[in-house]
Amino acid sequence: MSTSTTLRIEPRDSLIVRDGRPNEGRSHSSTLSFPFPGTVAGMVRTRLGSEPGQGFVLDADGDALARLREVAIRGPLLVRGGDASPASADADPFGPVPADALLTEVRPGAVRLDALEPFEQPSETRVDARVPAGLSLVGPKENVPKGKPPKNAPTF
Repeated sequence: MSTSTTLRIEPRDSLIVRDGRPNEGRSHSSTLSFPFPGTVAGMVRTRLGSEPGQGFVLDADGDALARLREVAIRGPLLVRGGDASPASADADPFGPVPADALLTEVRPGAVRLDALEPFEQPSETRVDARVPAGLSLVGPKENVPKGKPPKNAPTF
C-alpha cells in the first residue's frame, strides 16, 4: 500500500538551482528559474534521510538508501498564497506556460495570445532532413500583428 503526502517547500533564504552544466572554474553559472523534478526529489530524499543536527545519515547495510530511492516525487508545482499547510484551499497553483502559446506585444502594455497549431507543410518549404517523421511545423492559425515577445513574459 502506498501513501501520498503533499509537501510545501518554502525556502527561508534564497534557493538557487544551477542548470547542471559544468562550471569549469568560472565565476559565472547559469541558474534556473524553477528546479527540475529530479532536483526536488533529491532535496526531499536528503531531508527524509537526515537526522536533526547531524545531516544525512546512512545505516551500515544501506537499507535506508534503498528505501529513499523508492520515494516517488511528482512535481514540483509552483503555488502562490495560501497558508503554510501543503494543501491550502486558497493557494493558487501555476503550471508552466504551454509550449504552443505565442505571446506578442502589439503595443506597449497590450499583449496578444495566439495558439500555435500544426499546419500542412507547403511543397516549397524545406526543413532539416533530421526531423523525425510525424512531426509538423507549427504556427498561428491566422496572421499575427507584428510585434516582439513581451519583455516580462510569464514562464508560469
